Amino acid sequence: MGRYRFAVVFAALLAGLAAPAAAAADTGIPNITVEVPQQVTAVAGRITTVTATVVNHGRTAAADLVLHSADTGALATTCGDEGCPVGDLAAGASRKYTISFTPAAATGVEDIASTFEVSVSGTTGAVLDSAPVTVARTTAGTDLALAGIDDVAVDRGNYTNVPITVRNSGTRMVSHLALVLVAEQALQPVAGYANCEFDRTDDFSYTTVTCLIDQTLGPGQTLSLPATTNPLLVKVAPDAGGPDEYAVSAAVVGVGDTAAGVAAAEPGPRLTLRAAAAPDDLAGDVTSFRIDVSASTAGVSAADPAADDDTTVGSTDRLPSPTGWLAAFIAGALVVLIARRRRTA
Repeated sequence: MGRYRFAVVFAALLAGLAAPAAAAADTGIPNITVEVPQQVTAVAGRITTVTATVVNHGRTAAADLVLHSADTGALATTCGDEGCPVGDLAAGASRKYTISFTPAAATGVEDIASTFEVSVSGTTGAVLDSAPVTVARTTAGTDLALAGIDDVAVDRGNYTNVPITVRNSGTRMVSHLALVLVAEQALQPVAGYANCEFDRTDDFSYTTVTCLIDQTLGPGQTLSLPATTNPLLVKVAPDAGGPDEYAVSAAVVGVGDTAAGVAAAEPGPRLTLRAAAAPDDLAGDVTSFRIDVSASTAGVSAADPAADDDTTVGSTDRLPSPTGWLAAFIAGALVVLIARRRRTA
């Protein structure tokens, strides 16, 4: 995706705000990020690994870095409470680590997809950056693949359709499918169906929607969402920063009868697939695409031209990422300060 998200402690935020404008060019503070896959699939009960890359984007070496991966009730990860020592990292250097986890079996729609946080801390123990990894559970022996999805440009406040096409490239019938969509901050998936459930990460950086689709998919068969009815959408927030690129990832997994039975009891309209032609390009069980948002605009309020306190009014409230490391730090710090778990049905 070519972009990095930053989070800093409140003290760093205050220091950045108090400094004069010229201090923004001083990159004496190490600029540390952690990069992980946005979404992976895993078979319940089997060990799965993801690669986490710690990067120093600054001009100053960082010391005593530690990588952490927070455990959840359904995932047991390495680099947990004690963390994995990274040590010192020179300016411009990066270091890769493998994080292993073993997901438990899904018992309902709410735990088909689970998210754990990967973070890196510094000398004081404060978190320098963090990123979530969403794990979608699949049943053993399935071989499902999604067609690739093209990048798209969307204006603030508007929607884009998510064209999902899934093919069974395996040799066994799949009785229940789960579609998992993960959208970055400033994007909101829209799927008003009884078999879809929404969740957000603790820092609001990602929203996940999981739809359990109770349809069979035989070997060599292909199903897709009906594009004419736009059943699955992603909305760009009216105050999304720009110019910027926001990431969306989709995954499809086979689901066991236990989880499917729980979802089947929910009343209301249901998201379904229909038969389709085999796609030319298959991206595997996870595919990603970008939503491009244009540059922000700003002007001076003319409500009272004679007043001395004219206010600059912009089309967005969020700071766009190209404004530099200080703005990214501030935006990340604000996210950390207001972080709170929120679930919506």
